[in-house]
Amino acid sequence: MISICIPCKDDHIALDRAIKSIQKTVDKEFEIIICDDGSKEPVKRNDCKVIRHKNTIGVGAAIDTAVKHANFDIIAISGADIIHKNDNWASKCISYSLSEPNTIFNSVTVGYKAELDEFAIKKRYGAEIIIKADIKDIPLSRRFAYPDNWRMLYRSKWNQKPKTEVSSLLGAFYIIQKKWYNYLKGFQMHRRWGSLDSYLAMKSWLAGGKCKIMEDVTTGHEFKIGKHQPIDWLYYNKALVTRTLFPYQEKELLEWMNNKFMMKMGLDMLNSYMEKSYELTEYLQSIFIHDLNWYTKKFNLK
Repeated sequence: MISICIPCKDDHIALDRAIKSIQKTVDKEFEIIICDDGSKEPVKRNDCKVIRHKNTIGVGAAIDTAVKHANFDIIAISGADIIHKNDNWASKCISYSLSEPNTIFNSVTVGYKAELDEFAIKKRYGAEIIIKADIKDIPLSRRFAYPDNWRMLYRSKWNQKPKTEVSSLLGAFYIIQKKWYNYLKGFQMHRRWGSLDSYLAMKSWLAGGKCKIMEDVTTGHEFKIGKHQPIDWLYYNKALVTRTLFPYQEKELLEWMNNKFMMKMGLDMLNSYMEKSYELTEYLQSIFIHDLNWYTKKFNLK
């Protein structure tokens, strides 16, 4: 009754841990679908359905591919570094999703230390998004990771206190009905990574759906410092989110970015897919019942 879709690239050890944790704890009929996004050593497993991208095109695209091959109506999007607790999570996820078909449900997230097989105590409840962030919105300990200010537009920030409704997803474990995922066009046109969680969350809210936290479902996340990614793709995603979700504010939002040259590179990349990007924009605007002003007021966003 639940299709667990896992994007993966290269980290086979973490993937194996994640799959074992699913198999040990799942309490409903399930399938695991892995999309290998161009790993140097291809993923080979007999206990899962594996689809491989010959070249790396990104987390969002890998999730899209996995969802496309899902047989069940309820989808769990799970990172390759997510560890599950034995808390009847599958039954709970299915129940939540059936009760609200147009809601994306995010688990509570805690850190997980693989070497100790230990879940941390500190809990995170999804995220709030900062539309226009500045350097003060980034903790001192993390500012070294933002040399080009690429996250300053649509920056998601962990919620440390319990919340039911959240403006943005975080934590790499979500539940969504396949019909709603397809209606929102999933991660269509997204490349590599960056603005991934906020893109899907904002589409759900703008289209009349919601994003909520399942306070009785907790997943462990092997937090790691990500490797450097091509900065132009990160800016491309900022431009994509802006054009498709907020076309009437596109000029204002993109001009706000601090690094104008890199932003222009990302915008030029998006414009190389001009016809496709405007087709997606036209479709999304046709299904949206809310706009940026409604969204920022609802969550009192900066």
